[in-house]
Amino acid sequence: MEAEQACHLVIHDRGHLVVVAQMDGPGYWNVSIRIGSRVGLVNTGSGHIFLAYHSDEEAKLMLEEQGFTDPNALPKGLDQRLTTVRKLGYENMPSAQVSGVFNLSVPIFGPLGSVIAALTCPYTQRIDKANAPNITEALTMLQAAGHELSQRSSEKSK
Repeated sequence: MEAEQACHLVIHDRGHLVVVAQMDGPGYWNVSIRIGSRVGLVNTGSGHIFLAYHSDEEAKLMLEEQGFTDPNALPKGLDQRLTTVRKLGYENMPSAQVSGVFNLSVPIFGPLGSVIAALTCPYTQRIDKANAPNITEALTMLQAAGHELSQRSSEKSK
């Protein structure tokens, strides 16, 4: 990836968010997640994409599938965060799993306009290369990739 970062693709499958594809960054070091890993719905960029772009009813069902039956058990400010994600069209949040990593996530839309996947980059700032893309540049590249994947999805359905 031109951003010199790893990225992964997440889908919603039988009540879980599952990493179905992963690409390492081009360098010798990497922050990535294994294919087949399940990721959280309320504490990851990918999860925020799925919750933000589904109807309230669909989001409620996804949350219940993950054991969140009590709305008071959800992280404070989650609704506001999801509103921001919808408004901006992406998620940019500190990782809840790894210090110093930022989850950059964008939606992949299917031919009917619904979110079919989330493309996520666990961004870490490169300090060994002065010309390495910064977080804003990496996000722009990720958005372009998400848009292209969404377009390809729509074209295949025609």
